[in-house]
Amino acid sequence: MLFWLDSSAALSTFVRFFPRVKARYDYSLLIFILTFALISVSGFREEQVLVLTHKRISTVIIGGLSCVLISIFVCPVWAGQDLHSLLASNVEKLSFFLLEFGDKYCETVRDGDTKEVDKGKNGSDNYKSVLNSKSNEESLANFAKWEPGHGQFRFRHPWKQYLSIGGLVRQCAYRIDTLNSYLNADIQVSIDIRKKLEEPLRRMSLESGKAMKEMSVSLTKMIKPSSSDLHVRNAKSACKFLTNLLHSGILKEISLSMKKERGPKHGPTPEDHYTGEIQT
Repeated sequence: MLFWLDSSAALSTFVRFFPRVKARYDYSLLIFILTFALISVSGFREEQVLVLTHKRISTVIIGGLSCVLISIFVCPVWAGQDLHSLLASNVEKLSFFLLEFGDKYCETVRDGDTKEVDKGKNGSDNYKSVLNSKSNEESLANFAKWEPGHGQFRFRHPWKQYLSIGGLVRQCAYRIDTLNSYLNADIQVSIDIRKKLEEPLRRMSLESGKAMKEMSVSLTKMIKPSSSDLHVRNAKSACKFLTNLLHSGILKEISLSMKKERGPKHGPTPEDHYTGEIQT
C-alpha cells in the first residue's frame, strides 16, 4: 500500500514535466499532488480519511464553480478576446513604424542637409513589444481553448491559427528591428544617393504600412479587408523598382560612400549583405 502511494505521487510529479501536460494541466496536477499528499499524511487516522477527502473535494469544486460563474456572468474575462485584441494591436504597431519610416528616416532637406531624428523619443519603437509576445500569445491561446463559446468566438474556434499569424507577425517585427538598427546607426550616405533611394523606399514603406493598418482594422472587426491587396501590389511594385535601382550600380556607390566615412576596418557594407533581391 505504501509503495502504491509513493509511486502515484512520484508519477504525478514526473508527468508535470511533459511540455503539453505542463502547458494545460500544470495547476490541476499540482492541486492533485497537494490533496493526495495531505490525505496520505493523514492516513493514520483512518476514521477521518473519507471526511477529509470529502471536504477537500468539496472545497475545490465550490472554488472552481465560483470562479467560473464570476468570470462568465459577473465580471467576464475572456482569454480569447484578449488574444484577439493582442494580435490586432501587434499588427497595428508594425503598421505605425512602416507609415512613419519614410518621413522620419528618408526625408531630405532641399538645401542638401538631412534633418536630425530624435532617436531617444521615437514613438514608432512600440513595435519592440511584439518581439517578446510569443509566451503571452501561447498562454492566452491555451486558456481560450477551455472557454465556452462567447460573442463572435464560437465553439471550436481556430485558436491555433492565431498562433500561426502571431508567428508571422513576429517574423515581420524582427525584420523591422533589423531595419531600424541600420537606420539608427551612425552611417552617413551622400545626399545624392539618399535622394535616389528616397522615393521608392518611402512608397514601399507607406504602402506596406497601409496594408498592415487595414489588416489590423479588419482583424479587430472580423471583416474581410477591402483594399489591402491593392496596397500589397503597390508595395511590391515599389520594391521591384528599388531592386532594379540597386542592380543599376547604386549599391557600389553606397559602399564607396560608406567606406570613405567609416574606413576599411569597420565591418561589412550593404553590398556585402545584398543578395540581389529584396523580400516583401
